[in-house]
Amino acid sequence: DELIKENVFAIPLKKGLRFAVCAVSEEKCRIAPAIIKKALDRI
Repeated sequence: DELIKENVFAIPLKKGLRFAVCAVSEEKCRIAPAIIKKALDRI
């Protein structure tokens, strides 16, 4: 839910997240790790 608030859509897996890079812009791919970390820090 925290990632959805940031418009980042990922699938949770046992060993991490699945993030479809083909579905987003190059800029979004560059900032996605920071957005994901920020969301994880909030929970």
